[in-house]
Amino acid sequence: MKKAIRILFLLTLFATIANAQGPEPVKWAYEYKSISATEGELIYKATIDKGWHVFSQYNPPSKDGLGGAQPLMFIVINDDNFEVVGKVEEPVYQKAYNDIWESDEYYFTDSVVFRQKIKLKTTKPFTVNGTVAGQVCSDDICIQTGGNFSIKINP
Repeated sequence: MKKAIRILFLLTLFATIANAQGPEPVKWAYEYKSISATEGELIYKATIDKGWHVFSQYNPPSKDGLGGAQPLMFIVINDDNFEVVGKVEEPVYQKAYNDIWESDEYYFTDSVVFRQKIKLKTTKPFTVNGTVAGQVCSDDICIQTGGNFSIKINP
């Protein structure tokens, strides 16, 4: 738990510094969707400005393994009210070869929705906290995207 909080702090610090220095081409929105009395989905929506793209969670490293675009990471801080079920689901990504990294890149443009199933362990309202972190690029520049989120759950 302490390690997750430290990682969350560092990712937030990097995202804050990056966002303070330039554009914010990705707008994030977070919500909860109930599936049943004991199960639901955390929904992460990214609206991406024209000319920009955000990378998949599964974006591969460069051919030499030393570079490449930073894939998205979703970090949820677990507590006694819920349990994360499986991995964050994402739609089919676009794929293009990058001459600089000599490898394919997996990315999304315009908008994308990611989903994370959770199992509820309480019938009382609670909040899910976490961080989304990744890289967004245009033809000219790459910057960090994401930030902390809080999603209110009212079973």
